[in-house]
Amino acid sequence: MKRTIGMVLIGLALIVQASPRTWTSLDGKTAEAEFQALEGGTLVLDRNGKAIRVPLETFCEEDQAFVHKHLEDLKAAQAKLAQEKRDRMKALLGLRSGAPITERRWADWKDYYSESSCGKKVLDFFKNEASIVDVRDQGVFVSPEHAVRPPDYRPTMFAYCPEEYTGEEKLGVYIHISPGNKGVSPKPGYQAMMDKHRLVYASPNGAGNKESDMRRCALALDTLAQLRKDFNIDERRVYIGGTSGGGAESTIATFLYPGDFRAAFNSVRSFSLTSSTCLPFADEGDIDDVQDHGQPYAFISGPGDFNYKYMPRTVQSFEEHDFVVRFFDIPDMKHQMASPETFDQVIRWVEANNPRLK
Repeated sequence: MKRTIGMVLIGLALIVQASPRTWTSLDGKTAEAEFQALEGGTLVLDRNGKAIRVPLETFCEEDQAFVHKHLEDLKAAQAKLAQEKRDRMKALLGLRSGAPITERRWADWKDYYSESSCGKKVLDFFKNEASIVDVRDQGVFVSPEHAVRPPDYRPTMFAYCPEEYTGEEKLGVYIHISPGNKGVSPKPGYQAMMDKHRLVYASPNGAGNKESDMRRCALALDTLAQLRKDFNIDERRVYIGGTSGGGAESTIATFLYPGDFRAAFNSVRSFSLTSSTCLPFADEGDIDDVQDHGQPYAFISGPGDFNYKYMPRTVQSFEEHDFVVRFFDIPDMKHQMASPETFDQVIRWVEANNPRLK
């Protein structure tokens, strides 16, 4: 424990910092040095950049009192920091709506499309364009920059973290992209799944089908950046999913950011790797690059979904390119978000096939 005190002193040096002072031994000798730590009964001082160790009991009473007072101040500072951390964490627990996303994965908007060969091709295609379609089918055009990050960009999200989380345990992440402009608040069943599988849930607002694809994927990455700031994240278990158009975006995000998202949960949305409507900028080489990352892809649908008939071809497209893929055929499912029970099936398969967990 006393050894630990010495390390604590170093860690809190910026909070309670000792200035160089004159130290006096019991026989009256003096030296200018800066207090560093107390290791057992040994005082550690810094003298002109050199560490010296001397038994504390060999110093005068005033110096010994100074050391003990300094230790008390450091312990108080440590306790204050710990309480502030607990208070911050408490505010992040449970379900939150309208939680601000203030973190940005990249300062420059172009960097969002520089992580992968697919993203670079997007930028290359638009580099000479003054404006591009922002809201599909509504004739809205903006600059490529504003298609990624509009001037009034102040995103928020629904978020859920297991109530008993203390900040010590590493949690996985599940980000859900909604087809509507409002994110999806996780109902109690989904909250229970987050508790069971030790995940933080987030669903950003402003990521609906009427937003530009470039913005939706960048917003998902900013959402992840916020979670990384707020929680102790297990980077091996960062997953993204969505419903309908949001499911397509979750799949696209793994191609744009294969180093960030480790799997895609695509509910009720067909997807073809070689279709110009799904991955218009990807060629066979780009697809192979992403396949090398080994992400599992889950496609979820049922007979009541109008996209159900396209799912076998979707899975075949991924199998032909040697992806880890599975179709979850849910008997009672319509065109809707996967149920908590289905999510439970999917994530157990995903984690069993996540190469980073092996």
